[in-house]
Amino acid sequence: MTKLIHLSDIHFGANDPPPDRALVTAVPERLGGVMDSDVPSNNGPTNNGPTIDGPTIDGPTIDGFDLDQFVERVLAEDLGHGGDVTSRATIDRDVRFAATMNCREPIVVAGLDLAIAFFRTLDRDVVIERPVRDGDAVAAGTVLLRLDGNARAMLAAERSALNTLQHLSGIATLTRTYADAIAGCHARLLDTRKTIPGLRALAKYAARMGGADNHRMRMDDGLLIKDNHVA
Repeated sequence: MTKLIHLSDIHFGANDPPPDRALVTAVPERLGGVMDSDVPSNNGPTNNGPTIDGPTIDGPTIDGFDLDQFVERVLAEDLGHGGDVTSRATIDRDVRFAATMNCREPIVVAGLDLAIAFFRTLDRDVVIERPVRDGDAVAAGTVLLRLDGNARAMLAAERSALNTLQHLSGIATLTRTYADAIAGCHARLLDTRKTIPGLRALAKYAARMGGADNHRMRMDDGLLIKDNHVA
């Protein structure tokens, strides 16, 4: 499902940020050196995690999942040691950025809070509108998010947000096809532990959004005797 979700209707605004909305860089310490020259900071207080228009985003309800750690690790992987050198070379540091995130195909949405967390981590004051929720089945062209924030920060977070949202929505969308196929059969759709190492919690969350029930999260969740145990 490459390019399943993308940014469109992109607009760059005036260099001056809106009144009373000074940008604050709320980035993990490990990313501080990368982003210091990317977006302005007023050295004001930072929050305890990503927020959207006020409320704290705790992330999706996933047992044992650390949202802040995940966002930090993924951004560090993508930004490297030098950050978004292309945006720094082409875009002034105070330029504003407005865009919509929409889907190219019908999907079941999963991972919106994670996508928001990437943008919010690099620009605490980004304005985000979320017309849909995880678990919603939406048509091609549906707007998933509307963003208005610092241009460098938005572009630095874009790929991490899109990749995560596309991957989880792909799982949820395929899962929903199976859930719909057995609807009314008095059967339950269960997932497995055959997930990408390190991403099991997210994959199983996406499966739930698609309509499956989580089976075993770990080997200690229950007995499952297979051929290898009795061969």
